[in-house]
Amino acid sequence: MNIQGKTKAVQEWLKTNPLIGKRLKINATDMKEGEIAVNVVSNTDLDTAFIDGTQERKYTFALVFVKSWSAGYDKVNLEAMEFGEAWTTWVSEQFSKGNLPDFGKSCTIRAIRPLQNIPECAAVYSETGNARYQLLCDIVYWEKEA
Repeated sequence: MNIQGKTKAVQEWLKTNPLIGKRLKINATDMKEGEIAVNVVSNTDLDTAFIDGTQERKYTFALVFVKSWSAGYDKVNLEAMEFGEAWTTWVSEQFSKGNLPDFGKSCTIRAIRPLQNIPECAAVYSETGNARYQLLCDIVYWEKEA
C-alpha cells in the first residue's frame, strides 16, 4: 500500500476516536477553533530488513488541532492540554484493543505509540485568539514486499 493509502487508513482510524468526529482533514488546517487534521511526517524510515524480504518501517504523523488561546491567567489553555492527554490515552489503548488502521494485507502493525504526552503549541494567533497544537505518533509496521 502506498503512502496515500496508509494516510487514508490512518485518517479513517482516527475518526473512530470520539474526540475527533467525522471531519478530519489531511495536511491542512484553517486557524479556526475546532479545526483538526492528520499531517504526514514520515513514511520512509526503514528500521530493519529481514532475510525473507520483510521490512520494519515507521509511519509518523501529527494530529494537528486548533483551540482557543489566552495570554491571561485563566484556564483556556488547559483545554488543549486536556484534549491532548485524552487523545494520547486513546492512542495508547488502541493496539491492545485491536483497533488498528488497515494498512493492507502485506502489512502487520507491530506498535502504535504516541511520541508526546502533551500537545506542542506550534503557533499562536493572538489576533484571532486561537493556537495550533500538534501531537506526534508512530505506527511501527512490518511490510512484506510482493
